Amino acid sequence: MDHRVRIRLSASLSGQSYRAPGTVVCLSLFGCRVRSKHVFHKNEFVGVLIHVRDCEHPVYISCAEVRWSEGPELGLQFINVELADRRRLSEVIRAVQTAAKHKKLL
Repeated sequence: MDHRVRIRLSASLSGQSYRAPGTVVCLSLFGCRVRSKHVFHKNEFVGVLIHVRDCEHPVYISCAEVRWSEGPELGLQFINVELADRRRLSEVIRAVQTAAKHKKLL
């Protein structure tokens, strides 16, 4: 099951000849939605660093494919993620879900 969470994390996306800042606005274990001023094209491959608050190192996605791009937003499918980074993604998603459940109980 693809658990998606709404979130706001800064990110860096890099291609063969550029590095572009962005903001992850929706995240799952399999991909994310990003806002960026850089123009991306469908089927383009990028590397992604997601800067997680209170973490010393960013989560590194060595290969993600642009599945769609519309204006300042794009959807990425994660193609290659090391196990340690996948675990960290899972922890981030679980923390956001737990915080959201806690808010509903208040």
